[in-house]
Amino acid sequence: METLINKSCVVTENVFCHHCGEKCEETIHSSGYSFCCQGCVTVFDILASNGMEKYYSLENNPGVTPLKDTQDKYTFLKDEETAKKLYSFENEKVAQVELSIPAIHCISCIWLIENLNKLSSGVIRSEVNFGKKSARIVFSKGKTDLSEIAELLLKLGYEADFNMADLDKQKKHLNRSLISRISVAGFCFGNIMLFSFPHYLGLEIGENESAARFFSFMNLIIAIPVFFYCGSDYLKAAHTAFKSKTLSLDLPIFVGMVALFTQSAYEILTSTGPGYMDSLAGLVFFLLLGRFFQQKTYDRLSFERDYKSFFPLSASLLKDQKVQSVPLDRINEGDILRIRNGELIPSDSTLLNGKASIDYSFVTGEADLQEVRNGDKLFAGGRQSGAAIDIKVLSKVNHSYLTELWQNSVFTGNKKYSLLSFKTGKYFTLAISAIALTAVGTHFALGTGVSVVSVFSSVLIIACPCALALSAPLTFGFATRALSKTGLFLKDSAIIEQLAGTDTVVFDKTGTLSETKSKETAFKGEVLSSEEQKMVASLCSQSGHPVSRQIASLYEFEELYKIDDFKEFTGKGIVGLIKGNTLRLGKYSWLCGDSESKGTALEINGNIKGVFRSKAQYRSGLKETLNRLKNKIILLSGDSNREEQNLKKLFPSISELHFNKSPQEKLEFLEQLNDKEQTLMLGDGLNDAGALKAAKAGIAVADDIHSFFPACDGILKAEKLNNIQKILTFSKRCMILIHGCFALSILYNTVGLSFAVAGKLTPLTSAILMPLSSLSILLMSALGIFILKSITFNKEDYL
Repeated sequence: METLINKSCVVTENVFCHHCGEKCEETIHSSGYSFCCQGCVTVFDILASNGMEKYYSLENNPGVTPLKDTQDKYTFLKDEETAKKLYSFENEKVAQVELSIPAIHCISCIWLIENLNKLSSGVIRSEVNFGKKSARIVFSKGKTDLSEIAELLLKLGYEADFNMADLDKQKKHLNRSLISRISVAGFCFGNIMLFSFPHYLGLEIGENESAARFFSFMNLIIAIPVFFYCGSDYLKAAHTAFKSKTLSLDLPIFVGMVALFTQSAYEILTSTGPGYMDSLAGLVFFLLLGRFFQQKTYDRLSFERDYKSFFPLSASLLKDQKVQSVPLDRINEGDILRIRNGELIPSDSTLLNGKASIDYSFVTGEADLQEVRNGDKLFAGGRQSGAAIDIKVLSKVNHSYLTELWQNSVFTGNKKYSLLSFKTGKYFTLAISAIALTAVGTHFALGTGVSVVSVFSSVLIIACPCALALSAPLTFGFATRALSKTGLFLKDSAIIEQLAGTDTVVFDKTGTLSETKSKETAFKGEVLSSEEQKMVASLCSQSGHPVSRQIASLYEFEELYKIDDFKEFTGKGIVGLIKGNTLRLGKYSWLCGDSESKGTALEINGNIKGVFRSKAQYRSGLKETLNRLKNKIILLSGDSNREEQNLKKLFPSISELHFNKSPQEKLEFLEQLNDKEQTLMLGDGLNDAGALKAAKAGIAVADDIHSFFPACDGILKAEKLNNIQKILTFSKRCMILIHGCFALSILYNTVGLSFAVAGKLTPLTSAILMPLSSLSILLMSALGIFILKSITFNKEDYL
């Protein structure tokens, strides 16, 4: 790429780089803009030539200055063995890697990195996790490699942070920077307090004045790292706010720190007073402690930990020729698992029999099936499409990885949760600043003798909305853990807000209201030979659908036939080729076109052999569960209406019952319902994926095997379906608790502000009280959820 560059000499006026916003020491003019270095010009040209100028409209000067002398920086990644250790997924065509990119700092960074596919044809998809400052990148191995991606990011100014810990995914990173700043702030705070004793004791009078001044100068020197290093986060936040012309909640704290530091430095240097360096050091120390406390609290409430401890995902373990369902935490290296059509591969494994067609869209977002043969490696997160396969586990299951899969943005759709976000940062900052300035002006005009710097700083610090901002996430976090113990596992704690506002509850029938292991199934038609029965059992054993499992349970054989070909048609039935015979099993309307006939028809080599009919066995206590619901209730079933009369006896009279609904019709029904009502959909997750995704909140009701559905917002253990009304009640009470936490926080700020405005609070006292307010919200949330859990659920409601 050729660029016309006009260089100037040393800049005589302040010129700022169009790309990164830094002051130009030497200006380079290109395309009508000014740049600080050739690296920024190169990045601009790359973006402009690919039609990505929108990058500069998202933020003012959003870019990051690219590093210099980066040639051969990533040659070590060209080593295939090294690169493989960094992949979280890999097959012959595609690989996925998660990179730590510390330079991510604004919406423009996110937009640029998530559009890497426009800059490199080999990148399939890239997603940014802003909180972790990381990017998950899926790329085509035939078109690019990890070293080229890393070099491209480097050219754009987003250096990927590689270290040896990346080769061991089990290692956790501590926030060493925060711990270091807390340590420095604590050390400086203690020493400044020590050097301030002469002033506390009044030793600056008379002959001790020189010693007192010496200690004041020592305080000034020690306070410099406190302000510039320990308080760097607030400095950066203020710089970003000024740069983007926005007001953040950290800005008042920064202004208070500047006021304390400058006023104290002035008094010390002019010998007009001892300053407030002890208050400044204490303020920064307690602010950092509060931030550390908040971080540890969120770590403890990490949903990945809840998920690892409680999530009910299980797998079919093959032992002594018998299949048994076991929790994933009991699966070990070397175990043999049977994976049926549509089931998830829970761990990296090796295929033991025949060939498999694996759908890795759960991992990559690409729906193309990958053919895998005997002995080939299978990756966790793939779904088998076709006949059941047996796999040998290579490593224990990593629940955190499965959590990431479940939360993949491919499956999040357009759902939005407000989480009662505190979005008034701009107005809050303006209001608090106005109060602080008014208080200062009043004390100055009235000549009260109170330090206006102390009043100004105290107001800005005590009014910090940390407690207010913590109310919703802390309460939702504790509530999510409480619900997990009652059998409900939520993908996102914000879904509690949706559950609390539920107007209408929509139920699927088969696998949701009915037991999946009903024994009341019978075949009516031609008498099936032993061989035909064995073929039916072999075909049904490939599917995880409740009806298939019921039919398979009718015929018990020690060994089943091999399936030469298998396909499942969602909402219709299954087809298989066994020993040269074509078997089709499914809805009568699908096989014969007769929508009035009821049951599951069996066709062998084009001949209808008969119909399987099952008398639905509904879950224990279902009628009481439905009658307890205080919401509008709708049944949305794909089955025929042969059970309508029995269901009318179970459902309240005002309920709506709909039958013969295809998966697409269920989805459209929910979309229309959402226009006027807040919906909760409960389905088995198999034929209801679209409906679960379309509902405001979609909960999959899971038995032992099929427990992992990307389209749902949560998973409810089937035996805990009778908890649904209590779950909705608990969610509403959680919202009341959150409003209570808001009220407490506002009351705290109001009382604190009144004392600060009156000049009765020092900045140091304010800094101590501020994290205590967060602690009070934590205690109120934890205690509140404990009480709500106790009054809402009984002992038998827990797992």
